[in-house]
Amino acid sequence: MSSSQENQNETKSQDEVKEVDTPLQQSEGSTHSLTCDEPKSSETEPKSEPKLSEAEPQSSEAEPQSSDTEPKSSEAEPKSEPKSSEAEPKSEPKLSEAEPQSSEAEPQSSDTEPKSSEAEPKSEPKSSEAEPKSEPKSSEEPTVSETEPKSSETEPKSRPKASDCTEEPGTSTPTFLTGDVCSMATVENARYSVDGPPLADHPNEDRHFALKGDKFITWCVFDGHNGSRAAEFAYNYLLKRLCQPSWMSTVKQADIGEALKDMFMDTEKEFFDKMKDHIERKKELQSKIPPNLTSYAAYMQFPAEVQELQEIEPELSGGCTAAMAVVIDNVLYVANVGDSRVLLVLENSEGKLVTQQLSVDHTVENEDELNRLEAIGLSSKDLIKAGRLGTQENTRSIGDYSIKEGYKDVDSLLSAQSPPGIATPDIMAPRRQDNSWKYLILMTDGVYKTIESACGTSESLNDMVLEMIQRQLSDGMTDLGHLSESVLKKIKEENEKTFMENAREDIKSPLAVACRKRDDMTLIVHKLF
Repeated sequence: MSSSQENQNETKSQDEVKEVDTPLQQSEGSTHSLTCDEPKSSETEPKSEPKLSEAEPQSSEAEPQSSDTEPKSSEAEPKSEPKSSEAEPKSEPKLSEAEPQSSEAEPQSSDTEPKSSEAEPKSEPKSSEAEPKSEPKSSEEPTVSETEPKSSETEPKSRPKASDCTEEPGTSTPTFLTGDVCSMATVENARYSVDGPPLADHPNEDRHFALKGDKFITWCVFDGHNGSRAAEFAYNYLLKRLCQPSWMSTVKQADIGEALKDMFMDTEKEFFDKMKDHIERKKELQSKIPPNLTSYAAYMQFPAEVQELQEIEPELSGGCTAAMAVVIDNVLYVANVGDSRVLLVLENSEGKLVTQQLSVDHTVENEDELNRLEAIGLSSKDLIKAGRLGTQENTRSIGDYSIKEGYKDVDSLLSAQSPPGIATPDIMAPRRQDNSWKYLILMTDGVYKTIESACGTSESLNDMVLEMIQRQLSDGMTDLGHLSESVLKKIKEENEKTFMENAREDIKSPLAVACRKRDDMTLIVHKLF
């Protein structure tokens, strides 16, 4: 994943920021094609938001309705209804009213309906007792749909602020942030063609959440690769850690930066522990094959072992980036691995909004990363030429066994004296919030790289994201609920438009090639003022 040197300089010097025009100035005349949006589209979205926000609560209320229908279908089992309806709320407090819980619970309740209607009176209690057991799993391991904009927008409108992170006295269970103060959206990847509609290469591998606890607010995005396994695991594991009431008391006794670092490292350790059997089996099989054999010779002499190794490999693949921002007592902390970004939008002395990148892009274009890799025996020239570390574009990540413990199986990494890929996050120095702070933005690389492809430039990508956000707000969007969704829609449309216009003339033209395929995109925008 490519990133400009300018983005690296922005990270190391927070004072070097780029100015972006105010919404009024942008709407009068913008030079970027990505901001040339149709006003009608942006105006209609705020109108549709109430419908989405109203629809979601209805779905959350659907659980009692489904449980109400059980007596009607069985008619002779009124005693089972209280158990079923009471069991579901017990699991919800783990994420405290988080709408995602109810969205996941619906299929479960609907799954039990046929059982209750078909089963004899004796089997009904089993169905109702089974539900409480399945519910806790969904609360501990929420899926990506839990943090989709529609779900987050239906949270109680408490309007939490970064300057006021505490909830009501006595509460301890974190809740998902609401759409009126925190906008979240994700868009699936696509491959374009002049002969048909765009098609996805794979299911969306991004994950994200925004959580509010007693004394903290946290936002996180994960960009999965080679499958969504690592991103899904990191999402669930970190949510579980953050939902534990004890973590804040532990953090108070230690350095917050070190606590965040431990969270990242523990996430990868637990991820690899789940692969332990596959890792041990791979080593056992490799020990049976002489290391000096070519791949063909190994297959001819040890076909069964080679076949099993090929079957194990997919089980060990996969990794993800992670970018996390946390506000505790009005102080902002940022930790990240990979090239997902955290941006702070603030108002400068001239009254203009500017961006500061708080995260670090961990790629082979990062000079600090190249120095680190050279120190363990790798050639920076070879890394720059390849544009990646082994098979991966990120030099730091969660997962990616092939550049961690299994790096000796990758020819280009044989000279490394230790695993070149690491999960140690970069931790930004703590910053205390002030009145100049306006927005916090988190995004996966699919957002800014799609803009880069459509515009044909890698310059000022962070500013372009801010410019698009401002354009949506200046076009009449007053509620944050659909802001991220609207911005991603514009990026997606502009990318497809650029591809079509260039591909019809020459399918091999640079812009047609650059825009033919785009990655998953996830964007979080949180209002800080």
